[in-house]
Amino acid sequence: MAQRGDDVMARDAAPDRGTDRNILSDVASPRLYQRNAFRLTGLAIGSSGRDIRRMADQLAIIERIGGAALTPPALAVRPAPTTADLYTALDRLRDSRERLVDEFFWFWPAQLGATDDEALVALAAGDPDSAATHWSVSTGSTDDSGSTDDSGTGAHNLAVLEHLRALDTELAPGSALARGDAQAVGQPDWAQVYRRWTDVLRDGRIWDRLAAQIRRTADA
Repeated sequence: MAQRGDDVMARDAAPDRGTDRNILSDVASPRLYQRNAFRLTGLAIGSSGRDIRRMADQLAIIERIGGAALTPPALAVRPAPTTADLYTALDRLRDSRERLVDEFFWFWPAQLGATDDEALVALAAGDPDSAATHWSVSTGSTDDSGSTDDSGTGAHNLAVLEHLRALDTELAPGSALARGDAQAVGQPDWAQVYRRWTDVLRDGRIWDRLAAQIRRTADA
């Protein structure tokens, strides 16, 4: 069987693959975060084409000569993705429309292009609770000091985290949803998830930030 790594350069030049209908179907799926390319690969939303090619090269080496699997990223999907899943995720990052969806439903640094964001460092270290605390403080939702978040990213990231956790809970094997028990204790607080996304929809700073990210990606 041909190695996927042989197709790296050809795939880099591939045109957008998804139709608008398919992309919207992805957003409506309960597996929205299970297939998020940034979650699967561990790449940051500011990753360049070079970063994507580097990871594709690493996967090709693992396929050809063997070696340790790539380190699972924070909030890793279970069961772990296959090599084919990771190649598919990299393909998504090469498609401008699919990448936009995955960027929107993933975690943003407080400052566009920052690589040392405190909350994202905590997240990468496997401590999403500390990241959530940081975002809550930045939005002024944990004390009376007021918001220190001038970009809306804290509110956005809290919405993503709570949405992701809610869907992961419902999709987990043996979950109340899988058993058909809608009244079980420990169900996700969907009302809170909806409130978080309502805050996002009403915050113009977040949409300005998204537009800036689109321009940055286009110029990369």
